[in-house]
Order: sequence, then structure tokens, then C-alpha cells
Amino acid sequence: MGVASVSLTVLVLNFLACSARRSLEFNEVYSCDAVKRSLTPNDRNGTISSPGFPASYPANTECTFRLVASPTERVKLMFKTFDLHHPSNTGGENDCICSCDVKFKDNANKTAHDREKGALKPEQTPFCCLDADFVRVTTLIDDEEAEIDEFCGSIPGPKIQLMSAGSEVIVRFKSFQSNKTAHGFLADYEFVQDYGVKVEPSATEKLDFDCRFTFYSTNLTEGMFSSPNFGGLYPKNTHCQYKFIGRPDEKVQIKFLYFDIEGIYPCLERTESDYIEFSNFVTLDRKIPRFCGGWHPPNMESDGYYFRVIFQSNAIFDATGFDAKYQFITKPKENGDVRSGCQSKSAKRFYLLTMSLLVSMAMLLEGS
Repeated sequence: MGVASVSLTVLVLNFLACSARRSLEFNEVYSCDAVKRSLTPNDRNGTISSPGFPASYPANTECTFRLVASPTERVKLMFKTFDLHHPSNTGGENDCICSCDVKFKDNANKTAHDREKGALKPEQTPFCCLDADFVRVTTLIDDEEAEIDEFCGSIPGPKIQLMSAGSEVIVRFKSFQSNKTAHGFLADYEFVQDYGVKVEPSATEKLDFDCRFTFYSTNLTEGMFSSPNFGGLYPKNTHCQYKFIGRPDEKVQIKFLYFDIEGIYPCLERTESDYIEFSNFVTLDRKIPRFCGGWHPPNMESDGYYFRVIFQSNAIFDATGFDAKYQFITKPKENGDVRSGCQSKSAKRFYLLTMSLLVSMAMLLEGS
């Protein structure tokens, strides 16, 4: 065999080896699927991460993590570390040019809502996830997947806190290239029954597994309450009720410290708006409007000892919710309001009977 033949053979072998390496690097897909279920108390929380975390993850990787809660629970997900490869962040001459589309929450055409809210806010930067490694989080609504959000690039000190609309969250991780400086992601998950609502445990009674809370002044005269998953995006397609019940001579005051509910006034279904609603009754209170978007609620005060707050989100948009303070106060006595001991006892009996009827009516209405 001549020198030329040997050189040609070596060249062919090198080409085949190179082709094999490229096929392994660019065509074969590394899979790392997992299912986490809430079966026992020991399964109520855990972590998920990119392959090899905190080391760099491999290229051409697809991972699907299914987090499945029991029917009485929601899935709460918080990313602790988020550092994915992004073409525009490497600084190389041959980097892909990322075609950026402004991504505000989960709807690129939400122009009317953006104008109403004054979005995009300075801290909400455009996401450019085309041709970049990414994590997409979805939830199930009526047995169909609905996107919560999609993330890419490097997010220093992330506080990405999400919650399912039902009992399942699906986390998909996709990588295209390998980068030794990108460490991937780490996320904590938890199966919760309190919807992530910020309340004092001693202040409220939660009678079932729905998002319904009742605050009695006999337990605590003041405190805080919030939308579900406050500190992150509130879950889609969620209905919450907060009931405040004071003594016969009390009323309740509510002050909102933070308010970000997606929608356009007058916050109706036809505008695809989430909303918050108030009532002095167990039914609709037509004299108090709904609030959403740029229409923030003022300080509220009940007419009597009973007051109800309703939060409703749809399956389309989401936002960061609300944080509020409540306080039971004594109603000012009217002139000539001097009650005998007998009258006080009668008033107390009337109060207890009325409160029992209100709770019974509410349970009948909610069950219908």
C-alpha cells in the first residue's frame, strides 16, 4: 500500500470518527425524566435539578419533571439557582444571533393590559429564549396543559415562585449546547394545602381543602392575608374566599399594602380579567365594584360585623397578586344607644343565630 493510500485511509477514518462524535453531540438526546408524587408525608417536598448540578449539564438534553400532588393539594415550585447557557452571553464570534420577542408573563399580545398596568416595568426585562436553553413550566387546567412561564439565560439570585392551577406541574428542561460555565438550575417543590396564602394560623379557620378562609375577631383582632402563592405569580383558574366575622358591635377595616391583579376595569369576564370583589353579604354586593389592573381598591370598611373578599383568576393571565392588612374595630355608638343587660343578651343571641345562618347559606350557595 502506497503512502497516498495510507494517508487517504487515515483521512477517511478521521472523518468517520469526527462524524461519529458530532452525531453523538448534536443528534443523540440525553433524557432525564422523573415523576414526583405526594403519596406519604415524607413525599411532601423535595428538589429537582438539571443533570449534574451544580456542575455543567450536557448538550442536547431533554428532561421532563412531573410533580403530582394529591387532589386536595397544590404544587408550589421555587427556583433557587438558575444559570442556563444563552447564545448572546458567550461573547464568541460564531454565537447565534438571538431573535428577541418581548415576553410579558405568558401573552405576547397583551397590549391593552400592558397599557392599563403601565407595563413593562423596569424590573421586567424582555426574555430572549429563541435558540437558547430553557425551562418551561406548565400546569393542567381541565386536563389540558397551560403554560405558566418560560425562563432562559442567567437569573442572579432568582426568586421564581410558581404554583399549579390544579394538582400537577410539568417542568421541561431543554439544552442545545454544552457550556462549562453554565451550572443549570435547582428548584424546591412542595405540595401544599393552604394555597400559599399568607395568614396567621391562629387567626383563621380553614374548614375544607378549597381556598376558603374565615377570620374571627374572637381569635385575632388584626392580621394579614394575601392572594395564593404571594411572593410569586398567583395560580391560574383559582377562586378564593376570605370571610371576616366580628362581634355584634364590630366592623372590619381592610388596607391593601400591595396590589397587582391582572385585568381591565370594570374587571368583567368579557375583558378576560382577574379581579377582587367585596361584599357585606353572603351574596353579591352590587354597591361595591370589582377591582383589577390599574383600578386599585381604597381602604375598605364593612357596614357591619360580616365582610367577604373574593379573589378570582382565569386560565389566561396572571400577576403577583395582593397583600393586605385587616383589623376589627368597635363601631361608634349612636346617640342614645344605652343598652340594658337584657338587651345585650338578646343582641348576642341574635348575633350567634345570624352568624350560624350566614355560614349555612354560604355553604349551600358554594355547594350549588
